[in-house]
Amino acid sequence: MPYEFSEHEPELQPDAGGSRSGVPPRKHTGAAVLDPPVPPRRPLSPIPSIPVSTLLKILAVLILVGIGVAAFLYMFKG
Repeated sequence: MPYEFSEHEPELQPDAGGSRSGVPPRKHTGAAVLDPPVPPRRPLSPIPSIPVSTLLKILAVLILVGIGVAAFLYMFKG
């Protein structure tokens, strides 16, 4: 759709500000997000890690490497 240029574009009229309209200012509801009223609870102990065998770790790495090589080769597929 072509743009129709006119010599004098209509100027938008500014709206009245909130202080001029006689309406009280809005309350901001997100004030307590950055500064919560109660501090967060500290964890009782560190989260234990899930025991995984070395063989399973090696298998996971090989699968991820295989997916990476397949994606690389797929990019250059003719």
